[in-house]
Amino acid sequence: MIVILQHSLNPYKTELFNAMAKAGMSIKVYYLAQPAQNRRWQQKDFQLNFPHLFLKGFKIYFPGVHHNYFHFSKGLWQQLKKDQPTKIITISWNHSATFQAWFYAKLNKTPFWLWSQSTSYETSWQRTLTKPLIKFLVKSVDGLIAGGTRAKDYLIELGATPKKILVSYNTVDNDFFINQAKKQAQKQRKTLRKKFRLSNQDRLVLYVGRFSLEKGIFPLLELAKQFKNKQHLHWLLIGYGPLEAQIKEFIKTHQLSQVNLLGFVANQELINYYATADVFLLPSWQENWGIVVNEAMCAAKPVLVSKYAGCSVDLVKDGVNGYVIDPADILDLKTKLIKLIKNQQQLVKSGQASLAIIKKFNYQNNIQVLKQI
Repeated sequence: MIVILQHSLNPYKTELFNAMAKAGMSIKVYYLAQPAQNRRWQQKDFQLNFPHLFLKGFKIYFPGVHHNYFHFSKGLWQQLKKDQPTKIITISWNHSATFQAWFYAKLNKTPFWLWSQSTSYETSWQRTLTKPLIKFLVKSVDGLIAGGTRAKDYLIELGATPKKILVSYNTVDNDFFINQAKKQAQKQRKTLRKKFRLSNQDRLVLYVGRFSLEKGIFPLLELAKQFKNKQHLHWLLIGYGPLEAQIKEFIKTHQLSQVNLLGFVANQELINYYATADVFLLPSWQENWGIVVNEAMCAAKPVLVSKYAGCSVDLVKDGVNGYVIDPADILDLKTKLIKLIKNQQQLVKSGQASLAIIKKFNYQNNIQVLKQI
């Protein structure tokens, strides 16, 4: 049995774990916490069709642009002794459980793997301070799993041996999102576009994510200002977070009537909004991957993705299914958006390219990779 240390509940890893268990992989997930405090997911929202448990403990939050924290877990050693895993995988390094489990693995000669999503763009004073320890960890494990090309490059930068690294790309439940986009969501498209008073000629740019500084919300709003007098272009921002009041004030001050805010939307309902939109935009300053891009591409949408997002390397083909953008260069972002929305044929062509690309990033391929552990 493989024990996986997962910091907290989230829908994306949960569905992957479900798929791993369904494929016959013997796993048990140790959760170090309930859903993170900066998320509105609840345990009742998840179907955990695999052995799991929740460790007791606490976490310390650190100030900074990115919401950093460090978990301290209780009872891990005793649980590992009880379960006697054949392998241990830890996801991330920002918890004491990683180092406890590493020490247990060394004493008991149990293969120990690190699963990392981090990239070189993930900078903070905490990362600078702990980098020597992280380098030691990366060099000492039996194997590594990277969440994408940029995560792999960062592991190598930290001193990892390339042949020790497997790449398991960050994915969503493609079957669910693609099928829903084809069926239910297309029915909802007319209803939602009517709700937002959009004609067939209007274009809707969608953002989904936290309303926080690292997500690049203000470059997005500056871009919306550039199109203030273009009544055919509308913006929908779905999410919540610490900058919500500032965003509302910005919209009011600059009279951006074409920008709509929507609060938290459950994952099962998001597909309706992806289907309603014409273009998806992720302007983050810092983003290990950007799983919402996967979801938008499953709905056959062209994408504009920040160069700082890990997925930009693997999912975005410039001029084919969208563009990689620099959130600091509003003029370039404006030019690329115009290229995408200039005609309906271009939108459809780019969206279909997104769909063709994302079909290759699925749970089945990931499981084939993970079975090599």
